[in-house]
Amino acid sequence: MFFRRRRAAVQALYESVLTQARSPEFYGAGRAPDTVDGRFELLALHLALVIRRLQADGRKGAAIAQDLFDAFVRDMDANLRELGASDARFGKKMRHIVQSFYGRAKSYTDALEAEGEGDLRDALFRNLFDGAAPPEELNRMVEYCRRSAETLAATGPDDWFGGARIFPPPPAES
Repeated sequence: MFFRRRRAAVQALYESVLTQARSPEFYGAGRAPDTVDGRFELLALHLALVIRRLQADGRKGAAIAQDLFDAFVRDMDANLRELGASDARFGKKMRHIVQSFYGRAKSYTDALEAEGEGDLRDALFRNLFDGAAPPEELNRMVEYCRRSAETLAATGPDDWFGGARIFPPPPAES
């Protein structure tokens, strides 16, 4: 029974991350592209932020982080199948998705732990915006990532499973 409740709680957490990543405020002219790749990039960013926070909680957090990552893999698996990925290329595509996520997660984690904003700006510019972002939008996303990391640091899994807000609101246009 415990494992079913935990899996349901982690799935609900994953869906919260997914809902935030799909917020329409992240997409549009000068923002992340509303494409499969753009949606993946925003999901990877939000998931990396949460996993980074969970790993700060030691073994318990690492176990939840693994469960959350597993929910992500199940979701990507279902999405690939829904998009009609052929069996012959399925494993290769899943491997690419997982490797892409790990690369982004490391990039964002390292950038958030570095001094200054340069590394985070570079990681967002390269990954989320694919090298084409207006400076004001890049600034908004850097600030959003910092606020998200602070919000996540001030709360934790017990709060999240209890219904606390995980992320601050998406950045608004100025």
